[in-house]
Amino acid sequence: MSSSSTSLTVLITSATGTQGTALVSALTSLSLPISIRALVRDPSSPKSLALLGLSNAHTSIILTQGDFSSPASLSRALVPDEDGRVVDAVFLNTNPTFGDPEEEVRHARSVLEAAREKGVRHVVYTSVVGVADAEVRERIGGMPGWVNAEAMSLLGAADGPGIEAVKRRSKLLTVGENKVEGGITRELLRGYFGAKMGIEGLVKTWGGTGTGEGEKKTWTILRPAWFMTNFLPPANASYWPELSPSNPVLRSAISPNMRMMLVDPQDIGAVAARALLSPFVQDLTPSLVKKTINIGSQALTLTEATRIFSKSAGVQVKVEFVDEAEAAREIREGNIQRDAQAWFKTLQECFEPGELFEIIKREPKTFGEFLEGRKEELQRFFEQ
Repeated sequence: MSSSSTSLTVLITSATGTQGTALVSALTSLSLPISIRALVRDPSSPKSLALLGLSNAHTSIILTQGDFSSPASLSRALVPDEDGRVVDAVFLNTNPTFGDPEEEVRHARSVLEAAREKGVRHVVYTSVVGVADAEVRERIGGMPGWVNAEAMSLLGAADGPGIEAVKRRSKLLTVGENKVEGGITRELLRGYFGAKMGIEGLVKTWGGTGTGEGEKKTWTILRPAWFMTNFLPPANASYWPELSPSNPVLRSAISPNMRMMLVDPQDIGAVAARALLSPFVQDLTPSLVKKTINIGSQALTLTEATRIFSKSAGVQVKVEFVDEAEAAREIREGNIQRDAQAWFKTLQECFEPGELFEIIKREPKTFGEFLEGRKEELQRFFEQ
């Protein structure tokens, strides 16, 4: 099918979220005949209504009320239209359920089952950079300590007790040479990554592994890096709790020489749009069918990122690196950010930014370019 052919219909789950909104925007910019069904919890919310404003002469947008916990609503979102045209592709973006990671897996399974039943041909799942695979295990010398292999494999099974295996893990953690009792955040993160691993497995086999009709059902998995928007309000309150107008400091247990892989969510949307259309629009991009794509724009140390951040903010922002002993003390006191940072210390250096130019036909945004476009928003934060 060429870019001028028959209209396609796609369903976008979590449509009002950061990635969902970016994807809707990216699809509308392609000037292709596309019908978008945006799955939202509340069609009357400001974020939902804002999606309707993105429609144009080529792209129609319909708000579809639904919830991952309601399989019936998922089936309704995927029914063929009045002319009998089925939904061609689904963008699957499940929300973390930290209290019970298996719930996220169940949500994904519900979407995939509904998609299979309603004749969907292609699923794009957005996972996360850092999900353990063979390449990562090889690069860090075996299965990383934050993955319980048994638990992670069980998470992909229909009735697997994966979360129970996670819960049985020892609560004694190590930060450098410091033993730390607790580490609730790390247990949550193990479950988080475990759920993503389980869902990736479901997506790769959602159409069946044999011959026949199952071969016509395809998938693409996206693994986005850390959002550049996490440096902006309101997200920065969670990721950088010490940062404020009166205290312009980014405090972290990440090593000074460790690079963070960053990405502008708009670039995630651009990749996701092309992944959704890849089986149907051959001249849009090289085929992304049955591929797993790491999405990262730029890798920076925290010092480098802070220098760029300061320039855009118009404020001299400092970096404070927390040493291992201090990190261990703060973790004992319940500092969840320090716990997460210490946990990621063995992970971040394993990844490099992906080459996205061939997919989106332009250079992805650098951190500086991203902040330049959000300069007023950032400066307002420091003027409070």
